[in-house]
Order: sequence, then C-alpha cells, then structure tokens
Amino acid sequence: SKQNTLLPFEHLCFFSTESIEYLANNTGFEVEKIETFGLDIMDYLLMKEYEDGIEYTNNLSDLMTLMQSLIDKYNISNHFRITFRKIK
Repeated sequence: SKQNTLLPFEHLCFFSTESIEYLANNTGFEVEKIETFGLDIMDYLLMKEYEDGIEYTNNLSDLMTLMQSLIDKYNISNHFRITFRKIK
C-alpha cells in the first residue's frame, strides 16, 4: 500500500553506474542500459499529508518543482531497470 514511500536503509539499495558495471564485467555481462523511474515528489508528499496531517504540498509548493528536478537529474527513484548483454 506504500509503494512510493522512501524508507532509507529499509527498502533502498545504493548503486552507482560503476558498481553495476563492475558486477556485470565480473559475471560475463556488459551493461546495455540503466533506467530509473517512479519517484514522484507530489505522490510522496500527498501520502505523507494523509499520514501526518501536515500540509506539505502547501508548505513546500515553491520547492516541489525544484525538488522533482533534482530527483530526476540525479536518477533518484524507487524503481530501476538494468538491461545486461552477455559477452560472447
């Protein structure tokens, strides 16, 4: 029921492009594509408003666009997809 929640150190895994490429290279694969998606700041804040009874969206309205831009720019997400290719 809380699929869009951010629960640091419970449901997040921290990977870098370098660590994924290292894993791939050491197991006979190469990284074809890494995609991140799914963390929408508005969804998260609306859920927290419901849970906490605090008007986050009103209080943070000036920052939400900036926050979402930063989340997207730095590939912070609650879903990711990696496509590997087997090295021949």
